[in-house]
Amino acid sequence: MNSGLERDLASLREARAHLELLLAQLPLVVATTDRDLRLTHCSGAGLAGLGISPGQLVGTRAQDFFGIEDPSFEPIAHASKALAGIESSLEMAWGGRHFRVHLQPLRAESGAVTGVLVVALDNTEEVKAQAALGESEATSRGLLENMAEGVYRTREDGAIVLANPALVRMLGFESEEQLRRCEATELYVDPAERAAHLEELHREGVLKLAELRLRRRDGAIITVLENARLVRTEHGDIAFYEGTLTDITERKRLEEQLAVAQRLDAVGRLAGGFAHDFNNLLMVVKSGTHVATSELPEDHAAREALTSVADAAKRAGLLVRRLMSLGRREMPRPTRLDIDAAARDAEPLLRRLVSDDVKVQIELGRPGAVLLDPVQLEQILTNLVTNASHAMPRGGRLLIATRRVEADTPSGERRPHAEIEVSDDGVGMDDEVRARLFEPFFSRRGGGGTGLGLSTVDVILEQAGGHVLVESAPGNGTTFRVRLPLLEERDDPREPAGEDAAPASPATILVVDDEPHLLTLLATLLRREGYVVHEAPRPSAALALLRDGVAVDLLLTDVMLPEMLGPMLVERALEARPGIAVLYMTGYADSPGFKASVASGGVAWLQKPFAPALLIERVRGVLAARA
Repeated sequence: MNSGLERDLASLREARAHLELLLAQLPLVVATTDRDLRLTHCSGAGLAGLGISPGQLVGTRAQDFFGIEDPSFEPIAHASKALAGIESSLEMAWGGRHFRVHLQPLRAESGAVTGVLVVALDNTEEVKAQAALGESEATSRGLLENMAEGVYRTREDGAIVLANPALVRMLGFESEEQLRRCEATELYVDPAERAAHLEELHREGVLKLAELRLRRRDGAIITVLENARLVRTEHGDIAFYEGTLTDITERKRLEEQLAVAQRLDAVGRLAGGFAHDFNNLLMVVKSGTHVATSELPEDHAAREALTSVADAAKRAGLLVRRLMSLGRREMPRPTRLDIDAAARDAEPLLRRLVSDDVKVQIELGRPGAVLLDPVQLEQILTNLVTNASHAMPRGGRLLIATRRVEADTPSGERRPHAEIEVSDDGVGMDDEVRARLFEPFFSRRGGGGTGLGLSTVDVILEQAGGHVLVESAPGNGTTFRVRLPLLEERDDPREPAGEDAAPASPATILVVDDEPHLLTLLATLLRREGYVVHEAPRPSAALALLRDGVAVDLLLTDVMLPEMLGPMLVERALEARPGIAVLYMTGYADSPGFKASVASGGVAWLQKPFAPALLIERVRGVLAARA
């Protein structure tokens, strides 16, 4: 019997040793207390994290260990529940470690509760890992929610399973949930684009900087750049597609504007090179016909032919100015302009702008004259008629009417205005389009227009002290009412004095132009008026004359010259002869400094081709100002 008892005791000792070995290796703390919560046992590898050795706390009250007597303190409260026969668990941090604690009643064989059994698992590393994971998820979520690019994830069937706030806003939806009720296939403008992108994704696994067009919820079309990848399951099946979308609609618009500006600049440079030479030739024609006509008797048969040549040269000059206006390089020349006469002159051009199925009706109401460059008025009419023509793709009626009205000037003064009405019975426009109508580069024709026509109208009218009114509604056509202040008889129209001006006072003029025929004719015209004239075909020849001491009262020079531009010649001429008067001539001035001086009124100049009478009038005016 003793041997059996010894075996039992040995088995118990072995089991206890085994248990203590397990406790020494597992991150646990196992403790028991009596009913006063005084520790009767405490062991386990979890004690090492607290810097406590096994058995060190035996005999210590739990309240003393925590240093808290408050019965509501969570560990004490849970221990009290265990003394009352109730199991419970809690999570707690202590001594720089984190524990998951389970407490249950410790019972005697009779079932009476004699204390508390406490098992605490040290899960500090798990808590740290969860905290790091949570922080990482929060960071990722924050990045996702604050990214400027749209982020998505879709299934193979097109169902949207993830969309960040940027994508929701980009596509015009109110929430991610609302967007997820759509399918990706519904957002593509062209299904063929989606098919091509999916084909590349399946082939390459990734999609880089692919450009595509999407349709927003409000119907507007945007252009985006897509970067995407295909994610497969471990079995090789398609799990989902995910990627980013960058809205480049504005960038594309700016690129188109830049392309338009570059095309206009190219047209302007081409027109400028053409205009410089052609205007010089026209000047020779106009001046030559003037000299020849003045030498002939009134009844000479050739006078009529010469008059026709002069008229043709005048019309050719207008054509050059039209070409220059295309490149936005023409400097305005405001003059007294009869509205009805200008409308009649422009009528053949305007009729060519509309299709045969558009009926053009012109009603002239004799409003009077305004102060405006004829080419600018032609630009206004051309742009408005072009706009009307595009609003009537199936034909219709176009009305151009003039009348006299009372209207306010920008300063609030009530005065007579000339009104030009251009109305059509086309498709009309809504409030949103009408609000943007005069914005530069805004066009309703997609890639079919520059978007500069109506903005040009607005700029011209602002410079001329006028304005434009627009009336339109979808399906009810559009009416533009252009209003310009009328000139009264006493208003200065800025026109030349003409043949009846006072005779010239004695003066010496140095004429500089690289066109030899024009140089000769200009000298002839000025000598006929009594001036002493020196001719210089190049800037160097002009400067040589001045340095040789030739007395010169007025320098009449072209702007575009070989060797140096006219403004540079003037600068050096003033060094050689301070106080000399200056009058520029230009058929095309691609000099920012000269243009700025003209705009500020700082220089006297003539636009080629000019009438001989205007030349004489300007020469007299400049010399008079110098005196």
